[in-house]
Amino acid sequence: SSAQEGIRLAKTAKPDLILLDLMLPVMSGYGVLRELKQVSDLQHVPIVALTALADEDIAMETMRLGAAGFLNKSCETKELIHRVSEYAAS
Repeated sequence: SSAQEGIRLAKTAKPDLILLDLMLPVMSGYGVLRELKQVSDLQHVPIVALTALADEDIAMETMRLGAAGFLNKSCETKELIHRVSEYAAS
């Protein structure tokens, strides 16, 4: 589904945690992150950015924009579950 559909769904579903792929067609993950952080009902929701690119600049930019964390898509399932549990508990 599209970035706009994801934004709409986040606004209506009010999730406890959002996993956001940074590499999206049409609208970048950075744009989605910016837009989600402007929604007052979602400002407390942790957003964890996912990307296949392991780059410190990308991680720093996502954190600057308000992401709670950053994960490489190649991380092990065990690490993903652990990190998601940490973010959801915060």
